[in-house]
Amino acid sequence: DLASVEEDLRKYGKLMTEFKQATVLKYCLPYRQAILNLMGLSSNPLQLTGDAMNQENLLNSALERKNINLVFVIFSQCSVVTYMFGDYDVASEMADKAQYIVDRSNSPTYAVCSHTFYYGLITLLLARKTKDKRWEGLAKNAIEKMKNWTKFAPSNCEQKLHLMEAEYAYFLGEYEIAERLYDSAIEKAGINGFIQEQALAFERAGMFYFEKGNVSKASQYYGKAHNSYLTWGAKGKADHLLRNCPF
Repeated sequence: DLASVEEDLRKYGKLMTEFKQATVLKYCLPYRQAILNLMGLSSNPLQLTGDAMNQENLLNSALERKNINLVFVIFSQCSVVTYMFGDYDVASEMADKAQYIVDRSNSPTYAVCSHTFYYGLITLLLARKTKDKRWEGLAKNAIEKMKNWTKFAPSNCEQKLHLMEAEYAYFLGEYEIAERLYDSAIEKAGINGFIQEQALAFERAGMFYFEKGNVSKASQYYGKAHNSYLTWGAKGKADHLLRNCPF
């Protein structure tokens, strides 16, 4: 769970400091701070500032040193926490900046895959809300990338793909297809051991059913999302879900 991952990052961070591995340590800090935010251990979950790092300071340092890969990690993790905590305008801004770097560099595939997943979800949500063709085009591009990765790493990617496709079906008004894909994403995430993506799929399905007027079914999915976030160790996110539950 998140607490164990955070403990490991903190422990190995001390070793990196001891052995003067400052460059490697800096790459770990945005991940650790994002975890602390999700756990509810930061004063502002929308900022990567807290016990692990100061967002403004680390970003300015990375920009000054032209450490583009570290800048990508910061923007990418910023997009994750702002999406998870519901600030979609900032999430899209951070994800756009991360994508700009992806298009011009060679970031690790695992990091690009994770970024593409959240970028796809962010653009799909904005496409549905704004009807702007730009967001739809970016979302379709993200889905195509995830389809390709799913061929080679299905256990890592298939639940991501199905959730993105569910959100796209929702955008298109294909509600029965969306229902099947939400449930498939939930099932695949459980089978493949991605509790965090299962929780997110429960949450997005809950939002889908609420917006379609099915409050009874929405409440079931919201409840399962809340329990899954707690199982993951994301108490901050679970509390946020309760505070912002629409019913």
